[in-house]
Amino acid sequence: MKDLLLALALAFSVSACEKGKHPAPPSRCEKLYERCQLRDGVIGVCGEAECAPGEPAPCLRCTAQH
Repeated sequence: MKDLLLALALAFSVSACEKGKHPAPPSRCEKLYERCQLRDGVIGVCGEAECAPGEPAPCLRCTAQH
């Protein structure tokens, strides 16, 4: 019986983490400190950056968290 309960608990925990259950974070930053996705697929955070010529402030860029 213990084995059955353990198997059921594992099945439920795995199904809750299936890919696609949570939408991927955006690659373009809209808000400061928001989660974002870098080009290589790593999750980052939106931070302030230097604006390109002609780009209106504030300028946000997705950067690695570590």
